[in-house]
Amino acid sequence: MNEIQVAALIVTYGSRISLLNEVLRGLADQTVKVNQVIVVDNGLQDKFDKDLWKPYFKIDVIRFNENKGTAEGFASGLAHAQKGECNFVWLFDDDNKPDEKTLETLLQHYKILVSKTGHKDIAILCKRIMPNGDIRPIRQLMANEFLGFHLFRKDNNNSSDTSGISEIFVASYGGLFIPSNLIAKVGLPNKKFFLYDDDIEWTKRLVSKGGRIFYCTDAIVREIDSSWWTCRQSSIHPLVDPSSPDTSVYYGVRNRVYLEYRNSKGLLFFLNALIRLSWLFKEACFSNQKIASLKKFFLLLKASFHGLRGRLGRSNDY
Repeated sequence: MNEIQVAALIVTYGSRISLLNEVLRGLADQTVKVNQVIVVDNGLQDKFDKDLWKPYFKIDVIRFNENKGTAEGFASGLAHAQKGECNFVWLFDDDNKPDEKTLETLLQHYKILVSKTGHKDIAILCKRIMPNGDIRPIRQLMANEFLGFHLFRKDNNNSSDTSGISEIFVASYGGLFIPSNLIAKVGLPNKKFFLYDDDIEWTKRLVSKGGRIFYCTDAIVREIDSSWWTCRQSSIHPLVDPSSPDTSVYYGVRNRVYLEYRNSKGLLFFLNALIRLSWLFKEACFSNQKIASLKKFFLLLKASFHGLRGRLGRSNDY
């Protein structure tokens, strides 16, 4: 497989340069060489010294003066990758550090999958292990669900206990390994999503264009920072937790509802919405900070309405 060349794409922002350098160290330590790294600087607060990494791989930096969001960040990075010579792109958030043999494992599984399926338009998602040791759940998009809830879902916890190799139908950016020619067929992420679930829309489109996605438990990426969703002291649901960032709640809910509504097939979607919203309202009412939690609940109602109406794009309010 000497003809294979791999470009790694990382999107970073804010005061996360130490995390970025940890991810780059993980890429430099791979048992199979990473040929190119593309860093999308979405307004880093500290200067990034790319010269430190030139002995390991070719490194390109795309700089924005402000955070343009994940959708534009990955879109610009993918567009840049397509101009180069690499025939595979490996996507990362700036806190996703791969184990040393992860790329070697991905290439082995890609070769096996192509041989078994006779299909080259295959993307592979790595298993992501969170800082607490739990496995990051596999993303899903079930018809008629609302904010991840479905009355008839057998497992509402979205368990990730799948072992070996299994086919999935949407995926996150972080740890996704994809052939460059498949990107050309799919197109770039939709910048109107700004933050959150642009990866779900993009990978759903990938499958609709004839591509296939497989989840590989042998290829490991470790999260070296906790997300706002998981690193909380409160037991209340994150969507009505007063400490949750308004920006994250707004874009996360709006974009998810946008996708779920357009993936619905009837009144069951609205029944799921009624049950989910009633439960979240109850959570807010019984919160120790009732007024603040109810404000968060009405924010998610606003975001849900915007998602239903298809009001995407960057909001001046968030």
